[in-house]
Amino acid sequence: MKRLTPLLLLALLCACHGKGLPEGVMDKEAMVGFLTEAYRLEAYNNVMYKGRTAEVAPEVRTAYDDLLRRMDIDAATVEQSINYYSQHPLEYKEILEEVNRTIEQ
Repeated sequence: MKRLTPLLLLALLCACHGKGLPEGVMDKEAMVGFLTEAYRLEAYNNVMYKGRTAEVAPEVRTAYDDLLRRMDIDAATVEQSINYYSQHPLEYKEILEEVNRTIEQ
């Protein structure tokens, strides 16, 4: 039994480690923060710039660049995170529900 205990602990640690997020993917809290701010920027864009895209309205692009800089992430991290959570719809649903709760406050 004493010999099995270290092996069981090692197996448990390996199993827990395997369930972490892939490198370059934001955790749920960061994703909620990013999406909340991104949705607010989109709403502002729709009101102020009549929904023009970032290519047409440089002010919109600047706002997104500032958001990425404040969150210390890049566009690749956003893309990887969206791709990851799109493949994990239950987690993505929890994130979006939290975003909605935050915006409604």
